[in-house]
Amino acid sequence: MKIGYRAPDKLDDVVNVLQQINQKLTRPMAEKLPTVDKRLLNVREASILTGFAVGTLYNLASCKKIPVVRINRKLLFDRIKIEGWISNNSIQARDRNRGYI
Repeated sequence: MKIGYRAPDKLDDVVNVLQQINQKLTRPMAEKLPTVDKRLLNVREASILTGFAVGTLYNLASCKKIPVVRINRKLLFDRIKIEGWISNNSIQARDRNRGYI
């Protein structure tokens, strides 16, 4: 049974195979990054910006816990408001010697 993969004979072959695998794995991620110039982001782009899952963003939007723009039932997120929401909901790190800053 031949799958189309041959066992590498040398260390150089192993390195070449690993580089090809790495290229195939990293290529799709570059295409998924949101465009920085856009003011309104869709749910997928807002997910990448915030680090939240798409479902989490839908839940936060339905509970009105995150700023959202609705246009014809489509959820859009204002990038400036989302960045402000993140900074407003951030807490400062605690200094172990002094308590909360």
